[in-house]
Order: sequence, then C-alpha cells, then structure tokens
Amino acid sequence: MEFTRTAMACFAIADDSWQGPPVYGAASLLRGPYPAVLASAVERETYEETDLRRYLLIALGGALGALLRYIVGASMAQRFGARFAFGTLTINISACFIIGLVLEYFNRHAGLSDAWRYLIPIGFIGAYSTFSTFEYEAWQDITRGAYWNSLLYVTLSLVGGFIAVALGAATARAIQ
Repeated sequence: MEFTRTAMACFAIADDSWQGPPVYGAASLLRGPYPAVLASAVERETYEETDLRRYLLIALGGALGALLRYIVGASMAQRFGARFAFGTLTINISACFIIGLVLEYFNRHAGLSDAWRYLIPIGFIGAYSTFSTFEYEAWQDITRGAYWNSLLYVTLSLVGGFIAVALGAATARAIQ
C-alpha cells in the first residue's frame, strides 16, 4: 500500500493537456488518458475504456515484473545457494535503483503519458520488488538463531537500497 502511494505521487505533476482524438488498438496502450472536460463526447474515451487500459498496463507490468523476479531469484539461488538471500537482496537493490530512476525521470518529464506510470512503477516494480519476502527471510534467520546473518542482510538491503535509489535518481537527472 505504501508503494502504491509513492508511485501515485508521480501523477501530481503529470501533464493532463488535450492530446487529440483517441487512437485505438495496440498503440493506444501507451497514450495518456484524456481529461473529460476538454474532450468532446464523440472523441473522448469512456471512463471504462480508460480504466480497462490502466488495468491492462498494470497487469502487463506486473506479469513482466513477476517473471523477472522469478528468473533473478532462481538464478541467484542456483548460483550461490539458499543459505543467504542473495536473490531477494539483488531484486530489492535493483528495484530500488529502478524506482529511483523511473520516478525521478517521470517527475522531470511530466509530459510523458500516464501509461508509463501505470506500466513501470505500479505494475512492474510492484510485482518485482520483494519487501515482504525480505522481511520474512530476515525473521526466519532470527528464529533460526542466525542473528548476524539477519543483521548483515537487513543492513545490506537498507544501505544498498538507499544507494541504489540515489544512483537511479542521479542517472535520471543525467539523462535529461
């Protein structure tokens, strides 16, 4: 829930200007919704079509994020074993980088279609990020008596996550 509020914050500066008549088909998925006040009744999409497009973008991003989460987690477990949560750590750090990059970029480029905001931060990162898994794995280490392992994991996740968010935001600023 907290992530959704963070991702939705990038909508506050989104450009809601009129973009012309709607385009239907695959190309319309990445076009922003139109303000009902500015669009004529004939040219504007219905709220149901806009909602459906929004849900499809979130679902598509979520499917891609979930698949990548599985691939990264499985490959890290295969490579390093399951004693330490390298997969979840890698996913969380990279998700922090991606969210820093994407939200900073979107905030600086308010004219981008809202579709990108639904597809990437809400859909993709929402499914890819694994904070609940992180918490469970840290708790599991504590219940097994692996206190130092848990402390190392939490510390690396938090510090690495902050650094990754900062690097993502700095990368977005450099892109212009």
